[in-house]
Amino acid sequence: MHDPTTAPLERIISMLTEFSQGNFGAREQTSGDEDPLKQVIAGLNRLGEELETYKKELLLQRTFVNNVLSNIDEVIYVRDINLNDPFGSHYSFVSGRSVEIIGLSSGELSENPRSWSAAVHPEDAAKTFEMFNKVLVGQEIVATYRIYHSGKREYRWIEDRISAKRNAQGQVMHIYGSARDVTEQHGTTLALQKTNQLVTRLITSSDQVFYIVTLDKTDPLKNSFTYLSPHVEGIIGYSVEDVRNDPLTWINAVHPDDIEQVKATTRDMFKSKEPGTRVYRMRHKVSGQDVWLEDYVVPIMDETGWIREFYASARDITARRTAELEREKLIVELSRKNDELMQFSHIVSHNLRAPVASIIGLAQILNQQPQSEQMAETTQYVLQSAQSMDVILRDLNTVLSVRSTLEEKMETFLLSDVLTSVCTNLKSEIDESGAILNVAIDDSADELKSIKSYMQSILFNLIGNAIKYRSPERTAVINIRANKQGSHTLISIQDNGLGINLDLHRDRIFVLYGRLHHDRAGKGLGLYMTKTQIESLNGSIEVQSKKGVGSIFTITIQSSDTSLPFTGICASPILNLSPNRTPA
Repeated sequence: MHDPTTAPLERIISMLTEFSQGNFGAREQTSGDEDPLKQVIAGLNRLGEELETYKKELLLQRTFVNNVLSNIDEVIYVRDINLNDPFGSHYSFVSGRSVEIIGLSSGELSENPRSWSAAVHPEDAAKTFEMFNKVLVGQEIVATYRIYHSGKREYRWIEDRISAKRNAQGQVMHIYGSARDVTEQHGTTLALQKTNQLVTRLITSSDQVFYIVTLDKTDPLKNSFTYLSPHVEGIIGYSVEDVRNDPLTWINAVHPDDIEQVKATTRDMFKSKEPGTRVYRMRHKVSGQDVWLEDYVVPIMDETGWIREFYASARDITARRTAELEREKLIVELSRKNDELMQFSHIVSHNLRAPVASIIGLAQILNQQPQSEQMAETTQYVLQSAQSMDVILRDLNTVLSVRSTLEEKMETFLLSDVLTSVCTNLKSEIDESGAILNVAIDDSADELKSIKSYMQSILFNLIGNAIKYRSPERTAVINIRANKQGSHTLISIQDNGLGINLDLHRDRIFVLYGRLHHDRAGKGLGLYMTKTQIESLNGSIEVQSKKGVGSIFTITIQSSDTSLPFTGICASPILNLSPNRTPA
């Protein structure tokens, strides 16, 4: 404070000086006389009080604004434009989150106004330069670009909203901006764009028609196609505009014979609220030909459970359907031919048996009568020929019995039980040959649902052949294994017998009367019957073999879904039956 004796004018100048420096708390003592200068001092005291109050309120408001700006995810800034150097214009205000969002503090921007533009990604520099020029002519813009964040050491995507403030002469004097980090949103947008592009490519490259139908609760005639892929015209001849302009175009093009089936499937979807597949014909707009469509429809429901939309895809299955119809015709024709062939075979195998038997009987009677030498030779020749014919007819009847019993009842049984029965039937052959049988049946493979008599015959033939065609140079060892793969059971019979030269004889192994070892008894009927029975069970048989080493016959058949642990035994002391045991 100045001395009260100081001249009033100096006191006034001192107060004004304090006020100009923002010190609104400066005061001077005054007396109650009428001196004009002292009255001015009194007025300045009152003005100082008001300015001090205003300053405090302004500080409070500024603190409030700063707090607000510091709590929003944006950088708010103001630049005072220098028309001589626009890009170097001073930042008069930068909100507190600038370091967090763009990696630059208000101090760094004040010290070097070009630091913001210097951090922009090189590929985006030209875009931001053009953006700033638009602002300088008064445009309000929104720009998205990348800026290098020094703290995070990576480029971040920024969305920058900028507007200009002009003076009375129309010149831009200030710009106001708000910038926010949109890296995550931009990544989501890019991912969505890529997904949309991928979906578009899939739709355009697909051979299907994709469509969306929006349903009207009050009037089905107001149902509309809100989306329809362009491929529709290539399939049914109607353009997108044709169908959109008249939603009944689609249903009206459906073949009259298929309308009720389409309506019934649609009603079922409304009841079940589950997707459904409709197969029907549509008349092609241009060619007039019927096109078979397979239409997969997914109902979309609103919050009340009402189906508000159908999302669907329809594919042209004309070629497939035509092939199916042709196949059905062919199956019918083949069945008819097969029935005729079976009937003819039965006639041959049964009706000729009686005449052949008569010829054999007559020849045998003639053999018992006195005859000339020539007559005796002729009679013997007739007898042998008739007996050969009788054997052939018996074999044919055996084959036909396999093919005509396909409807024999399927039953569930244990493979180990069947194998024990087969070994019992072959006991004399096993004992005579000294063969050793090793068996390993997985628990899961022991239970089968099939034709038991066929399995007995199959195993009997394969094990019997392994014994019959054993090598004289070593003890016969036969390994029998069974395991399950998926829904199939695999059974293998491995021996160390004579073996087969597959390069020479592969095509003759399973043919009727195909004999490979003429020094052993047989007619070449067993493997043919085995293969026929296996195929009758929708199974298959494969062979691996090497001459002088042995053979492996592998059977694959459809098996049941359930299983029981194998506990089978066999009376023969040389048959080793043990679950899950690997043969030696």
